[in-house]
Amino acid sequence: MKMLTTLVAALSMTLAAPSVFAQDFPTGPIRMIVGYSAGGPTDVIARVLAPHMTTSLGQSVVVENKTGAAALPLVAVTRYDSPITSIKELASKAKAKPETVSFGSSGNGGSAHLAAAMMGIMAKVKMLHVPFRGNAPALQAVLASDVDFMFYPSIGISGYVADKKLKVLAVGTAKPLPDFPGVPTMAESGFPGFELTAPWVGLLAPAHTPTAVIDKLNAAFNDALKDSKVRRRLKELGAVVVGDSPKEFHDYLVEDKKRWAHVIEAAGIQKK
Repeated sequence: MKMLTTLVAALSMTLAAPSVFAQDFPTGPIRMIVGYSAGGPTDVIARVLAPHMTTSLGQSVVVENKTGAAALPLVAVTRYDSPITSIKELASKAKAKPETVSFGSSGNGGSAHLAAAMMGIMAKVKMLHVPFRGNAPALQAVLASDVDFMFYPSIGISGYVADKKLKVLAVGTAKPLPDFPGVPTMAESGFPGFELTAPWVGLLAPAHTPTAVIDKLNAAFNDALKDSKVRRRLKELGAVVVGDSPKEFHDYLVEDKKRWAHVIEAAGIQKK
């Protein structure tokens, strides 16, 4: 049930009755747990989908926030007056002088860190990682020229770009983002397949949930994604709608795990 290829998070479904019979499901309210605080993009997505799923399932789908998940679709940014004008140029600089190009992140092992690590592996360069306690302080470090660049969630930086405080070097999605006209994708910048690492949002249910229940949730989920208003709202958030089957999502997660395991091992990333 992969929903989007542009967000990192999981919307977790908690069933009202663990032993519920599939044919009677749902017999009570369903909780959708969001790993972010209220008001954030992932929370907004959940609250856009919940009413439609409520209608399809005939029971309330209630969104609850439990913070602790990590970030949105990523773009490579640097300060506006930086001499670096492209990802290719940045990679060339890093190759010429290893570990002199620095990048910030929201923390060790987070999506921004892993994206830059993936870039380093693909370009065969070594860059200096500077972790911060969140995206906001990392972005401030970019603005203050304390670090050269970072991969930052695409939502929330348009104002900085418009005010000529930041420039976007590349977007980590399969297609260019309308919010940043003229900015190439990472693939167009010499990093083919980089879009496969794009963060995602998926809908998960507890282990051992009956197949019939999973299928019913999947159907309600995909029905909501077909709604024109829902699709328009998700597009406004910068999301790319996928809406696949439980089997396809399972296979995607298996490959995604392998992909990031390779990056973590190759980059020598360790938990701190």
